[in-house]
Amino acid sequence: MSQLPKRYDPLVVEKEVLDFWNKEKVYDKTLELRSSGPKWNFLEGPPTTNGFMHVGHARGRAMKDTQIRYMTMRGYDVWRRGGWDMQGLPVELEVEKKEGIVEKGLIGSDVGMDVFVQKCKDLVDFYLERWVDDSIRLGLWLDYPKAYQTRKDDYIEHVWHFLKLANEKGLLGRGYRVNPTCPRCVTALSGHEVSQGYATKVDPSVYVKFQLVDKENEYLVIWTTTPFTLISNEMVSVHHKYKYVKLDVGGEFWWVVEDLVETVMEKAKVESYSKVETLVGKKMLGWKYRHPFHDEVPFHQEHDEKYMHAVVTGRHDC
Repeated sequence: MSQLPKRYDPLVVEKEVLDFWNKEKVYDKTLELRSSGPKWNFLEGPPTTNGFMHVGHARGRAMKDTQIRYMTMRGYDVWRRGGWDMQGLPVELEVEKKEGIVEKGLIGSDVGMDVFVQKCKDLVDFYLERWVDDSIRLGLWLDYPKAYQTRKDDYIEHVWHFLKLANEKGLLGRGYRVNPTCPRCVTALSGHEVSQGYATKVDPSVYVKFQLVDKENEYLVIWTTTPFTLISNEMVSVHHKYKYVKLDVGGEFWWVVEDLVETVMEKAKVESYSKVETLVGKKMLGWKYRHPFHDEVPFHQEHDEKYMHAVVTGRHDC
C-alpha cells in the first residue's frame, strides 16, 4: 500500500483498503484458508431495500462483520450468506406517489397490475444496488452474489414449505390479535409503518339515539368517540349509581345522564325541553332497544339474547 498522508482522510483510507482487497483477493483467500475448518454459519437477518442505508443500519452491519471476522480468525469456515427483504408497503407507497396514484383501486385501471409490480421491482433494484455498494464500502464481507431475496420464488416457496412442515408437526397455533390497519391500503401495518404516518388529529364524537323497544318515541341518547364501531356494538352501558333524566324534546323522549343534560342539549342545538322523569342507572338494567343498524345487518335481526341490544351497568369513574 502507498504511504498515507499524515492527516487522516477517511475517503483516502477507504479507497486504499478496498483497492488492496480487490487486487490481492483478500476476501477469497480468507475463504480458501479456512475451508478445512469447522463450520460456522451466518445467515443475515435482511435489511429492507425500500430506502438508503442510514447510520443505524451501518452500526448494525459493522457489528455483524466484527463477529464474522472474529470467528474466521478463530479458524472457522464461515458460511456468510447475505439477504434482502424486498416486500413491504413502503415500496408500493413510493411507486404510487411517483405515479400519482391516490387510491389503491386505481392501480389496476390507471397503471395495470403487471406494470405496477415491475415498477416496484425496479425501485427495489435501485435501492439494492446502493445497499450493496455501501455495504462493500463499509467493509462488510458477505456473499452478495448468492444473497437471498424475499421477492424471489425460491425464497417464497421455501418459506411456505417450512410452514407446511411446521404445521404437520403441530407447531403452529391459531390466535387473534389486534393489528393497526391502513384504511386506504386495506392492509395490516407494522408498528414502524404506523409511526411513519403518525399525526395528531381531532376526531369528532357523536350523539346517537337508540329507540327503546315497546316505547313510542322514546330513545336512549348515547355518546361515542368511535362511531365506526356502532355497526357491531351490542350494548349500551350506564353507571348504576348515576341519575338519568327522561326529557321531552318536541314530543320525543330522550334519556340522558343528568349531569350532562345542558351539554347534550347545547350540542344537539335544542333550546326547548322539559324533564319528565328521573331514575338511577341500576333501574335501567335490561332495557331493550332497537339496534340502529337493525335493517342493514342481518345478524342484529337473527340474534337478540337477554343482554344483546340491551342496557347494562358499569363503572365510569375515570
